[in-house]
Amino acid sequence: MPEKFIIEKSPPLKGLVKISGSKNAAGPLLAATLLSNKPCVISNLPRISDVLNLVEVIRAMGATVKWQGKNTVSICAENINPEKIPTDLFERVQRHGHGKRDHGLKSGQRKNHY
Repeated sequence: MPEKFIIEKSPPLKGLVKISGSKNAAGPLLAATLLSNKPCVISNLPRISDVLNLVEVIRAMGATVKWQGKNTVSICAENINPEKIPTDLFERVQRHGHGKRDHGLKSGQRKNHY
């Protein structure tokens, strides 16, 4: 192991580095589009299977999905219906965790225990 390092001056670095989108950020961002009834545009999405599957789930629920270029998507969730998700598509997205396809409680179904 050398006892010292000699650092010599080098030419300055120049150029651009493109940062690719984060898979871990894409899921919550795509899910957030379901909370709006206006078009939402998300850019720099990584085109990987997890992201593409989630986009297909959103489309299956009735949202309007338009790809604008390679990594930008516009989603309008004005007329969504979560009950329209095909089971096989839902299973592809939830394969890494636990998910329950629940349709909520009917009025009066829950009992209070005081």
